[in-house]
Amino acid sequence: MRPEINRKLTGMLLVATLLVAFGFLATPIQAEIEAFGHPNAKVLQSTENTGAEIVLTEIPLKFYRENEEVTVRWEGEIEGVMRYSRSPGGGNPANYHDCTQNTGTGSLTFRPGDEGMGVGLYYCLITSTDGTKSSVEFKLIVESAVGVTMNSPVGEITSPAPIFSWQANPGVPLYLIAVSDQPFVIEKSDGEQKVKGVNAIWMAITPDVSIQYGQPDPSGNFTSPAPPLLAGKTYNWIVLNNYGNTLSTTSEVTSTPKDFWLAQQVKLSAPQNMYPEAGDTLNYEDNPIITFQWSQVPEAVSYHIYLSEYREVVGGSEGFYPVWDAITSDPLIDLEARYLLIDAKYTWKVIAEDAEGNIAASDTTSFWYQIPISTLDIWTTDGATGQVLPYTTVKLSPIDGSVDITPILMDDSGHFEKIIPTGTYTITTEKTEYETQVDTVVLTEDPYPDPDDDRGDIRYEARLFPSPAQFYGTVVDSTAGDTPVEEATVELTSAGQTVSTSTLSDANGNFSIGVSAGEWQIV
Repeated sequence: MRPEINRKLTGMLLVATLLVAFGFLATPIQAEIEAFGHPNAKVLQSTENTGAEIVLTEIPLKFYRENEEVTVRWEGEIEGVMRYSRSPGGGNPANYHDCTQNTGTGSLTFRPGDEGMGVGLYYCLITSTDGTKSSVEFKLIVESAVGVTMNSPVGEITSPAPIFSWQANPGVPLYLIAVSDQPFVIEKSDGEQKVKGVNAIWMAITPDVSIQYGQPDPSGNFTSPAPPLLAGKTYNWIVLNNYGNTLSTTSEVTSTPKDFWLAQQVKLSAPQNMYPEAGDTLNYEDNPIITFQWSQVPEAVSYHIYLSEYREVVGGSEGFYPVWDAITSDPLIDLEARYLLIDAKYTWKVIAEDAEGNIAASDTTSFWYQIPISTLDIWTTDGATGQVLPYTTVKLSPIDGSVDITPILMDDSGHFEKIIPTGTYTITTEKTEYETQVDTVVLTEDPYPDPDDDRGDIRYEARLFPSPAQFYGTVVDSTAGDTPVEEATVELTSAGQTVSTSTLSDANGNFSIGVSAGEWQIV
C-alpha cells in the first residue's frame, strides 16, 4: 500500500526546506522567502548604486507575474524610463535595446505584460529621458503562473535509473528537479502549514525537459552522489520553474508531486541497525569515535551507510541534510564523530548490496550527539559604506574543530548566530561582485548557550569591499551560427595565477563576474 500524501504543497515552504536539505541554508528564514538570495538583494546597498548618476531606492525583490505591477524608485526629480535586455549590458545604456512605454519622475510603475515582457529573466537599468544619466543594472524576473506538468515516472517502474520527464513551460529557461525518499507531507498546526519529512536524495537544475536519475547536476550546485533506488520503497519527485541556475531563484509556483516505486524482486535480506540504537544519546567524551554496527547479510559484498542531520526551517518545517556516507565490506564502520558531528539529532541507515547488484536497506535509526558548543555571532557589512551587507555566504573550515560543511547564507539583516563545536576555524566570507575575505577565528565554549543569552557569544564582523571591475559577455558556438551556449564555465585567473574565479553562462549564454582591477586570463 502506498503512503497517502498531502498534495497541497506550499511552494514557499518547499523551496525553503530544500535549501536546508542540501545545506544552502542553516537557519529558519526570517525575511520573506522571495527576497532570500534574489539577484537584486545587494544592489541598493552597493557603492555602484550609491555613486551612480541615478541612485535606485526601490527595485524588484521578488518574482512578478506578467499582469502584476512592478515599481522602481530612484532619488531626485529625474524623469526616467526603464531600459531592458535579455542579456547583461554592463551598465551601458546602448546595450539595452528595449524600453518601457511608461516614464516617471522619481518612480516608474508598469506591468510586464503591457510592455511586451514575457516570462523570463531581464537585465534592466533606469535612464533619464534625455539620455544623460543612468543607474546601475538590476534584474527583473517575470515568472510563469503555471507549475510544471510532470510526465513520468509515475507508479510502478522497473528501471533502477528512471528518466524523469516533464513538459516545457513557455519562457521558463531552467527547471529544478528534487527527488525525496520520504513523502512531502504538509501538516497544519495552530493555523500554520509545515512541510514535514523532506529528505532530498538527489537534485539538479537543467535547461532540458528530461534527466536520468543520478546524472550529475548540470548546474554544479549539487554534488552529492545519488543513492541507489530501493525496491518496494515509494519515492516522491517534483519539478519547479527556475530562472537563475541557483536554488534561490526557484519559483514557488508548484504542481502536485508525483510518486513512484521500484518493482524488483527483493533477493537480499535487509540489514538490521544495531548501534547506535534508536533514541541513544552519545557525547564527544565517551564517544569521540562512533562504531556503527548492523547485522551481517550473508549474500552481501558491500554495505553503504548514510548519515543525515535533522534541520528545522520555516515555522517548524523540517528536513534532513546528508553529512556523511561510506562504503565497507564489513558490518561495522568507525566515524570520527568528534570532528564531524555537531550538537544535533541524526539519522542513519545502511544499504546492503550483493555481487549481482541487488540491494536491500535497513530501517532508519535516530540518535542524538552532544558536544561543547560555541556561539559565533556573525555580522557582514559593506567595507566601503559601513552598511549591512545581506545575503552573503559564510563558510567555516576546521583547523582544529568540527567539520561543519554547511555554508551559511545570511538573510537581509546581515546577521547570523551560528552554533558550532569549539575549536579553531578558517572563516571565508563571499558575495558576488565583492572581494572574498578569509580570517581565522578561535571559538571557545559558550557558558551561556541559551539562544536568548548573548553573554558568551563571540562576535565576528566581515567587512567586504566591492570588486572594482566587472567582466561580462556572452558565450556562443561559432561553428553553429553563434548560437548561445548555456552553462558554459567561464573562468578568470589573475596574471600571477594567485586568484581565480568562475561562473556559468545562463540560458542565453550570458555571464557576468565581479573582479579586482588588473590583468586576467579568461578560459
